[in-house]
Amino acid sequence: VVEARNRGGQSGSKLFRRNSFYAGGNGHLYAFHHGGRWEPQINLGFYSIPEWGRSAVRAGIGFNLSLSGADPEREAGQERVVAYYEAFQRLVSADWRQLLTDWMSANAGFLQYADRQPAVDMLPKDAVEWLVNNRNAIEQGWVFVGAWLFSDRPDHAETMEAPAKFLTWVEQTFADLLPLWTSVYRED
Repeated sequence: VVEARNRGGQSGSKLFRRNSFYAGGNGHLYAFHHGGRWEPQINLGFYSIPEWGRSAVRAGIGFNLSLSGADPEREAGQERVVAYYEAFQRLVSADWRQLLTDWMSANAGFLQYADRQPAVDMLPKDAVEWLVNNRNAIEQGWVFVGAWLFSDRPDHAETMEAPAKFLTWVEQTFADLLPLWTSVYRED
């Protein structure tokens, strides 16, 4: 990610900088790669929301399409991230459709959008179809696809509780999705 951004003329020497975690609301913390507010985000999120009935962690690619926050040049930034999202849709509809579907099937990959919990009831094929055909991403404000760990699944809880296993899971998820992220980022 850092290399791709540097080749694109952006600054940065680290994926995540110190103090790069943000509060996303009650029971939600998240981080995205340095410089990624108006880009496809390499995103990591932690949830402890009672309404969900379980804690969760996500790692993957997200698009923050909202105008919220105090970021400078928000309108231009939103236009930029919308262009990235549309490039993502084009890539997923063509070259990446089957690869992303297969990856989601093998890695507890789920879609998340707006302020909803992950769409665990949606099959990967349907989730990818939703990503390709979504025409109201700006109104939703947030679209994410990636791997999830849930505290009510013993194998997931074991990974969440073991720092080395958890770090390996995060690194593997980002490594798996990096080619797709890079393809989208180069579309700019």
